[in-house]
Amino acid sequence: MQLSHRSLALIPFLSTLAAAADLELAHRPEPGSGWSTTFVIQSSLDGGELEVRMNGEEIPSAYLPELHLSAEEERVLSVHDTLSEEQPGTWLRRYEEASWTNEGSMESGGPASDWASDAETEIEGCSFRIRSEEDGYDWEAQEDRGRAFDGLQADLSLSALLPGKSVALGESWSVDGAELGLLFEPGGDLGWSLPEESVKYLLPEILERDCEGSLELTLLEEEDSLARCSVRGELVRTTVSPGDLSEVPIVDGEATDTTIETWELEGELVWDLAAGILSRLELGGELTSSTRTLRDDDGEGPEYEHTFSVRGTHRVEVHVTPGPAPQR
Repeated sequence: MQLSHRSLALIPFLSTLAAAADLELAHRPEPGSGWSTTFVIQSSLDGGELEVRMNGEEIPSAYLPELHLSAEEERVLSVHDTLSEEQPGTWLRRYEEASWTNEGSMESGGPASDWASDAETEIEGCSFRIRSEEDGYDWEAQEDRGRAFDGLQADLSLSALLPGKSVALGESWSVDGAELGLLFEPGGDLGWSLPEESVKYLLPEILERDCEGSLELTLLEEEDSLARCSVRGELVRTTVSPGDLSEVPIVDGEATDTTIETWELEGELVWDLAAGILSRLELGGELTSSTRTLRDDDGEGPEYEHTFSVRGTHRVEVHVTPGPAPQR
């Protein structure tokens, strides 16, 4: 069969489409390989709205104090992972850097209360051998630092953002936000210590915490073994913790706080197809934080609740660099 000149001209184009038809985005680093991952999380809040209800009745705003919160926060976490050649599902992690700064002020009709907190942790320089098991992860400390770190997060790969199947250019997929809490606070419990006056605000006791929402990703292009994807959606983190009524003059007793943080985000993910790991993630957008303080029902005193809401922004940058651990 003889092909026409037009058919011959289509062959390179069709070959290109076939080659680009399906890409597999998977976390699949080679045994023995290593990579450094750095998270930078920045949040900014400004403003404030207060609503109060007693015995089911809303208190007019004219009787309420005017609250204004201004706060800036940055978290940085950098780790290096080395995948074992001999033991599948096992890797060595070294914590290279961990920092958390928070500063701001609160005005309530009088002089502003200012703060500046620089949290400390002993996790820097610690190494762990981590082994994946059916019911979770086994952690083995490589040095004796005199303390244990419980609640560390093993999976920092962000593979929860991947489609779980081969996808074509232009194809979209949705991911559940339940496994994306590290986009608010990476690394799990890093053993932070803060000045006593900051602990109840920045390190409250967490009774319950979950993340939900949905993100949509679209594979835009592939070049030099890097797959670039757009990201858009909403994440909602809900935290339940003990409340504090000590500064409310009209009621007392125990209370419970429920904080709902809603993040409308968009950005870009770049996946390294050759190395089988993330290359870069950049996300940003508006954040709304609303805390409802509800007086516990103990059978005495009035029903009371107040809700304080504030708006701001939240930004996440994650950069991954393949290679050996940095020299110290």
